[in-house]
Amino acid sequence: MRLDRAAIPPIGQGLAVIALLAGIALAVMIAVGCYMAALHIRAHRLAVEHIDARVALVDRQIHALEYELEYRGRFTQLEQWRQPLGLGPVGIDQRAADPRDLASVAARQHAVVAATRVDAAPHKASYLPAARQQMDDLVAAVAK
Repeated sequence: MRLDRAAIPPIGQGLAVIALLAGIALAVMIAVGCYMAALHIRAHRLAVEHIDARVALVDRQIHALEYELEYRGRFTQLEQWRQPLGLGPVGIDQRAADPRDLASVAARQHAVVAATRVDAAPHKASYLPAARQQMDDLVAAVAK
C-alpha cells in the first residue's frame, strides 16, 4: 500500500512533523538525562576514591606513629637504663689509641657493667605522651 501525500490533509502533515520533532526532543532529553546520571555516578565514585585515599594515607600515618611510639618507648627505657649499665657517649677512658688496646678497654667496660646492681635499674617502661596524642588525633581525624 502506497501513501499518497495528497491523501493526507495539510493539518495531518503538520501534526506528523510536530510528532516527529517531539520524538526527537524526547530522545535528546533521554540521552542528556543518561549523560547527567553518568556524570553524577562518576563524581560520586571520585569522591569515594578520594575518601579511600585519605583513609589509606591516615592509616599509613597511624602505622608510622605506632612504630615511632614503640621505638621511642624502647628508647625511653634504654635512657632509664643508661646510667646503671654505663651506656652513654664514649669517654676518654673508653678510647683506645691502638687496636691492640681494645681488649683492655672492653674488659674495663665489662667490669663496670658487672659491678652495676640490677636492682638500681628502673623496672617500669614509659612512653612519650606527645606521640600517643598525635596518634589519637589522627584516629579522630579519620573518624570524622
